[in-house]
Amino acid sequence: QDDQTQGYLIANQFPDTRFGALLPIEDNCLLCTLGGQFGNYPPRDMEGFLGFARELVQPNIYEEIRDLDVVQPVTAYRLPQTFWHRYDKLERFPEGFLPVGDAVAGFNPALGQGMTVAARYVMTINDLLAERAQTGAGLDGLARDYLPKMAAAAEQAWESGLAINFAHPEATGDRPDNLLERLLLLKGISLLSAEDPAVHRLSLYVRHMLETPDKLQTSDIVARAMALVS
Repeated sequence: QDDQTQGYLIANQFPDTRFGALLPIEDNCLLCTLGGQFGNYPPRDMEGFLGFARELVQPNIYEEIRDLDVVQPVTAYRLPQTFWHRYDKLERFPEGFLPVGDAVAGFNPALGQGMTVAARYVMTINDLLAERAQTGAGLDGLARDYLPKMAAAAEQAWESGLAINFAHPEATGDRPDNLLERLLLLKGISLLSAEDPAVHRLSLYVRHMLETPDKLQTSDIVARAMALVS
């Protein structure tokens, strides 16, 4: 890897589902992730992996990795669906048990939100335990206090990925009534991000849950975004 190598994130262009990411990591190495949906998956052999990278909508990742030494073989991981277990809606929940991570929900890995949400679950547990340590309340009823906060953390990631997950006609599930409007706004914000660094930065902050989604839904941003797709 050259010291000046930058990271790349190449999104798919509908109806193609292929995408890729290339990020600098430790020991002067690069981590390359390729993905796709509905059977359009990257091969597990290096030749096929490079061919998949070459067919992305932009050539940057392929051109960066094609002549590099391979440190580790290709590893495949597939998530057949997104899911959200609504423990918060159960009438009863066992004491001494707090679900976290993928035990709660599995999100679209292309959006990179799973570890962020899992960290928020753990931070919530930490805050609740700290409060109880100060008041001497003990652990009774901890799940009752935790589950609504857990659901709120999951909901932000779930809602932000809903339109993207249903963009392809082969996706199954209950589509939101305003799916087209959501998709148009997402496309408009993507186009606006290409010309406005502040919007680009804000969209990344929202995706990684450093800002709330309403920050991208101001009248100014929505008007400018929709004007680009009208």
